[in-house]
Amino acid sequence: MSQLLRDTVQGDLRLVESKEKRRPGVLAVVEGTFFVADKPSRNGRVYPRELWENVLSSPDLKRMLQNRLLFGTVGHVEEQLDDLIREGKVSHVVTDLKVMPDGTGWGRAEVLDTPVGRVLKTLLESGSKLSVSSKAYGEYDGQTGEGYWRVSPSSFVLERFDFVVDPGFLEAQPKVKEVYESVIKGHSEKDVVSKLVEEKNKQEKRIVELLKELEEKEKRLKELKEKVEKFAGLRNRLLEREIEIIGDLIVERLGVKEEDISADTVLGVVRKIRKVLEQKLTGKKEVSMGRKVSEVLGKGSSRRYRPGEEIEFEVAEECGLKELNGFIEGEVSRVLGAEVIIPAGAEDYEFEGPEDVGGIEVYRFYYGASFKGIGDYEGLYGDVFVVGERTEDMGEDRVYLSSGIIVIKEV
Repeated sequence: MSQLLRDTVQGDLRLVESKEKRRPGVLAVVEGTFFVADKPSRNGRVYPRELWENVLSSPDLKRMLQNRLLFGTVGHVEEQLDDLIREGKVSHVVTDLKVMPDGTGWGRAEVLDTPVGRVLKTLLESGSKLSVSSKAYGEYDGQTGEGYWRVSPSSFVLERFDFVVDPGFLEAQPKVKEVYESVIKGHSEKDVVSKLVEEKNKQEKRIVELLKELEEKEKRLKELKEKVEKFAGLRNRLLEREIEIIGDLIVERLGVKEEDISADTVLGVVRKIRKVLEQKLTGKKEVSMGRKVSEVLGKGSSRRYRPGEEIEFEVAEECGLKELNGFIEGEVSRVLGAEVIIPAGAEDYEFEGPEDVGGIEVYRFYYGASFKGIGDYEGLYGDVFVVGERTEDMGEDRVYLSSGIIVIKEV
């Protein structure tokens, strides 16, 4: 995320008479070092030469300089530009910027005949050692070998240059080159005001667009977070259900006492089950995970479902990843007794692991998708979550699906 970046350059200021034609409303012209490239600032940042070259070559900055709209203040003021202009807090306007061969950034600013501008001119004439500070927004793209933060050229957005007291760079200060001893009053500001209004409208429009983009991103992030949290909760419940089924099988078929595989945590139960299996089993034995729910309920079940209802079901079958959506569509249809489809792109799955289970590497499989009813079942919507596993001997394109949960959203 972009953050506010302020850094300052310091040096000598002096007033120099000029024979150039005086511009109405301008008290003096300041020129000198406005920024420094490739050197660390007092704030521990480095602004690459590429960054400043990108800024100076941008059409937006060229337009601002040409139209005399790159205003500044004395000190760091946080108010909006139109408020600063209306309240007379603008002290100068920057009219030229360029990068010198040695990496220093040369700039030129005209001190304006405003209440703050007159104070600024007085301070410069009295020899006050003011500095020029850049105000911008940007991000970092890493640190230098010396530990300074490097500002990213692609994210940097320059807002303005202000005159301040405390320097961030220990470099040369701008020089006052021109001083206009007399100021012509009553000149027309119609063109300047119209351009300011135009620029203000553009900025306000852009702010509205950015706010809409931010609102949409926050909405998508919230939805994603809720989906992840819901999926994680359902996944944990499915895992607990799987362990419970395995525990029941061990109690029923191996004659193990229930208290022998009981524990306060899921991990504790798994460890006790593994210990019992190591003691009881002397060879590999296939254990049936039970019939599918579709076989128990029967195809074409006519029961009604409620929004928010959750239906757990078992699968106990292998499936290829390419046939995964079609297979799960069939399972959901059989369990609900209603024809459904999973639209393209509505599914997501992932593997975790591998885990060592009895000397075999096992990858845990998690699947989530949204489905909708078709035909006589339009208006039926929901989500389905399935868990399973994959071992090396199954191949990367196949998974064993053990159980799942169907969540009814609309009927």
